[in-house]
Amino acid sequence: MTERTFTIDAVCAATGVSPACIHKWINLQYVNPIHPTRRGVHRPFTLRDAIHLAAIKQLQVLGLPVSRAATIIGHSPLETAGQDVLTARIGDAEIRLDMTAIAARVRTRLLA
Repeated sequence: MTERTFTIDAVCAATGVSPACIHKWINLQYVNPIHPTRRGVHRPFTLRDAIHLAAIKQLQVLGLPVSRAATIIGHSPLETAGQDVLTARIGDAEIRLDMTAIAARVRTRLLA
């Protein structure tokens, strides 16, 4: 069975990340979407891609630079897929990211 894919516009609406940010994050290799593409061809995004982008956005909202957020949770959606909670320690602070809630929010917005 083929995994359902979404346009960048749908992913942006579901995650709150602008198309320019997504392209920048991919070019800087902060995010490595599941499906590769070539120049001039629209990239298909998966639900896992969208959830991963939303998690990075959530860490950014908490004040972390995107580069640090990607280091904490990984660059690939395959690294966050299926996790309920991500925990990271930064100095003396601990960050707990509720991946279940992020996934539910993104799923609801994408599949509505």
